[in-house]
Amino acid sequence: MKVSVSAPGKLFVSGEYGVLMGAKALVVAVDRRLFLHMALDKEALPSIKKGPLFPELEAAIRLARSRWNLEGGLTIDVDNRSFLIGETKIGLGSSAALASASAWGLAFLAGASPETQPDSVLELALEAHRETSPLGSGADVVASYLGGWVVVRRTAHGIEIKKTEAQKPWPWCVVFSGSSARTSEFLKDFWRWTQKDSHSSWARLKDIECASNAFIDAFEKGALFEAIHALRAHHEALRALGEFSEIPIVTEALHAIAKQAEAFGGAAKPSGAGGGDVGIALLPSKEALSAFKSAVGQLGHVVVELSLGAPGVRREE
Repeated sequence: MKVSVSAPGKLFVSGEYGVLMGAKALVVAVDRRLFLHMALDKEALPSIKKGPLFPELEAAIRLARSRWNLEGGLTIDVDNRSFLIGETKIGLGSSAALASASAWGLAFLAGASPETQPDSVLELALEAHRETSPLGSGADVVASYLGGWVVVRRTAHGIEIKKTEAQKPWPWCVVFSGSSARTSEFLKDFWRWTQKDSHSSWARLKDIECASNAFIDAFEKGALFEAIHALRAHHEALRALGEFSEIPIVTEALHAIAKQAEAFGGAAKPSGAGGGDVGIALLPSKEALSAFKSAVGQLGHVVVELSLGAPGVRREE
C-alpha cells in the first residue's frame, strides 16, 4: 500500500511568544509544501527504509504503531526542498508540515480514515511535534494541518482553534533576513527568562497580546490601516521583549526590513521566534509593495514569493 501526502508551511502573522502564555495568535498556511511518500509492506517486519529520518517522523511512526496498530515495514521519502533557499532553511515551518503530513499518511496506511477522523489525526500530529518541540505552542502544526488562516489560543484544556479568512487580498510580502534561527534555543531562553523575571515578562507579553488582538480584530474587519498600525506595535513589542530578556528576537536585519516597510507607509515584523528567518510585511498599496520589494532587495534581502492561505494537508495523486 502506498500514499503520497503534502502539507503546507506556515507563517506567524501575530502572537509570537504571547501564544505560549495564553494569548491569541494568527497563523497562516503558505503555498510552500512538503511532500511525503510512504509505502507499507504489511508482511514485513516493523522497519523503516530510506532516510534521513526526521525526529517528527520517527515520533509519528511510534505513536501510529501504538495508537492505530500500524504493523509492517515502511519505506519513506521526504521532499522539503521548497522550505530552503539553497541549503538554508528559511523558517516556514517544515517541522510542523512534516508532523502534519506524517500523521495523515500513517493514518491512511493504518486504515484510520483521516477524512472522517480529522481531530484524532491532528492530535497525533500535535503529539508527534510536541515530543520533539515540547516548548512550542503547536499553532504551526494546526495551521499546516488545517490550512488557510487560523486563530489559535492555548488554554488549560488544550488548544482553541478558530478558522478565519481575509476579507480582501492585502499587499503582503515575506522577506528572508539572510540567516536561519534555531527556534528551540530561543524558546529555552524565553522560558528561563519568564521564570527568572516573571513581573517584567508578564508586562512585555501583555504588550504583545494587545498588539496581536488589535491586529486580529483589524484583519477580520478588513481594516488595512488599523492592521498596519497594529503590526508596527507588534514589532516594537517584540523588540522590547528581546531587549528585556536579552534574546536577539529582532535582529538588525529584521529591524531594517521593518524600517523599510515604514518608509513606504507599511509595517513589518519577525514571523516566528525571530533571531533570523523571515519577516512578514504589510503595505498600504500595490505600488508601495513594489517599491518595498525593490528597496529590501537593494539591502541584500531575499523576497520570498509565496501565497498566503494555502490548503492544508492533503493526499497527492
